[in-house]
Amino acid sequence: MKQECKKFAKDRNLQNVSALSVVILTHGSTNECYFGIDGFIGRDNIPVKNTYITKAELAQIFNSRNCPLMKEKPKLFIIQACRGEDENPTETEYQSLSGPNINSDTPRSEIQEDSPTQVPNASPRADTADMCFVHSSSMGYKAYRDVTRGSPFIEDFTDLIINKSSATDEFLHIVQKLQRAFSQKLLSNSKMTLPDFSTQLVKSWYIIPA
Repeated sequence: MKQECKKFAKDRNLQNVSALSVVILTHGSTNECYFGIDGFIGRDNIPVKNTYITKAELAQIFNSRNCPLMKEKPKLFIIQACRGEDENPTETEYQSLSGPNINSDTPRSEIQEDSPTQVPNASPRADTADMCFVHSSSMGYKAYRDVTRGSPFIEDFTDLIINKSSATDEFLHIVQKLQRAFSQKLLSNSKMTLPDFSTQLVKSWYIIPA
């Protein structure tokens, strides 16, 4: 996954686009680790180096120094992954988490804090301008997906952008609509999740539906 992101950041075709998006659907942990297909947790219960990517690494790969063709252009990162082990208790319309359809996006072993050598520091603010991260769950909480329908977060977000937005809807307002919908959305007999976002966009951004 890390190699693919680095390859994408160097793609010469980026000079012809007005915005960039990276969508990641995977397992995650409390310290913003997102696992690739070879993600592995060692016997010390710590993720093995180079088997995952972090939020800080994503920002570094696509910052203005490493991805100059996207300088001063919006860069969107949509991440469907757990960000911890906490759960939001509530009622639900979907099948119980103990049933076969609802799964959380966490690996079986709990993830502890990485050592400083495993997780790079975030890039300076100026380098990471014009980035926006949208997460399927809040910091410290699990994310959920239906094994048949997929991610309700991705499904609803896509529907909002394509079918329920116009050229006059600023992007962050669309994200707030998503949060408002999920604040009342029932996912399991006892669980809910609330999408989260962090933004370093320095200008208003409007996505014109096709």
